[in-house]
Amino acid sequence: MLVSQMIKEDAQRRERWAYLTEGLVQDHRLIMERLLDQTAKWIAEESTTANVAAFSTWALPVVRRVFAKLIAQDLFSLQPMSQPTGKAFYLDFKYGSGADAGNRIDQLANFNSAYADSSEGGTVKEINFDLSSVTVEAQEKKLKYITTVEALQDLKAYHPTLDGEDELMKVLSAELVREINSILLADALAGATAGNVNWSKTVPSTQPWSLLNPKEYKATIYDAITDANNLIFKKRFRNANWILADPDTCVRLEKLEDFKGVDTADDGILNVSIEYVGTLKGKYRVWKDPWFTANKMLLGYKGTSWLDTGYVYLPYHPLYVTDRIVDPNDFKPRRGIMSRFAKKCVVGDMFATVTLTSS
Repeated sequence: MLVSQMIKEDAQRRERWAYLTEGLVQDHRLIMERLLDQTAKWIAEESTTANVAAFSTWALPVVRRVFAKLIAQDLFSLQPMSQPTGKAFYLDFKYGSGADAGNRIDQLANFNSAYADSSEGGTVKEINFDLSSVTVEAQEKKLKYITTVEALQDLKAYHPTLDGEDELMKVLSAELVREINSILLADALAGATAGNVNWSKTVPSTQPWSLLNPKEYKATIYDAITDANNLIFKKRFRNANWILADPDTCVRLEKLEDFKGVDTADDGILNVSIEYVGTLKGKYRVWKDPWFTANKMLLGYKGTSWLDTGYVYLPYHPLYVTDRIVDPNDFKPRRGIMSRFAKKCVVGDMFATVTLTSS
């Protein structure tokens, strides 16, 4: 089940937001359209601004600017919420009969090779589909800028093509992206229950490593990744398909012979944090995070279905932008932004870690 089965295509909606969703793949576009609809509805129904149209020109592009840089759309499941309290959904398939009833079928300890056995005319065992859910509550992040009329006037005078307030909004948006990404990844790391594998950064002084090129030992980091992936597979019958690491750890992967890098290009959006750098062995998409825990790799699985997931990000109001206010007491313009969202690690066994040690 793809996002297109959670959010149906709508020609009018697609045309309405085409100027903000151009270039997005289908899944990201559909979610973006849903978020833009929610934001526009809030602006129309609840905003007190006198000029809703002008206000929208600020708020809606900022939604695209922030959403496009959230790591959640690439590593986790996105399930937009329409209320501040909601449900994060994920799939469960369980045995439905006998002593096995209620056991998940994708856990090694529960597997029963004789479960489907049946005699002619005998009772047929069942597999139950269970749409599991957990209750989540939206949290918020808020930021504001305060500048001076003189600073904005001077910037416009020296650089007519620049808009001071637009530049300030980019900075605020970038900070929100960094903080939200950091929270989600720290939460997924803390919730990783498949297990951990250690790998030493120090080349052993014993043979055969002491007689070989040090690069041959450094390549064994892939063995640790394979072992960590196996921890996920043994618990959930799935292979990890992405790796995220801090820069120093990530660069070790980039130097491996079987790493295929990608060209990075300016996408017109402020590149604020996490960067997709390439694929390892054609199996793992690799992401570099400047703020991630040092000497740590997080391996995870993202399925083709929005329900086949270990972690869920639930945007409620992805970006609310306040009116621009100029205080007559100090002539300082100010504007604020807020993001409201929920998050939940629902299946920690979808994640494993590799820890780099000194010895």
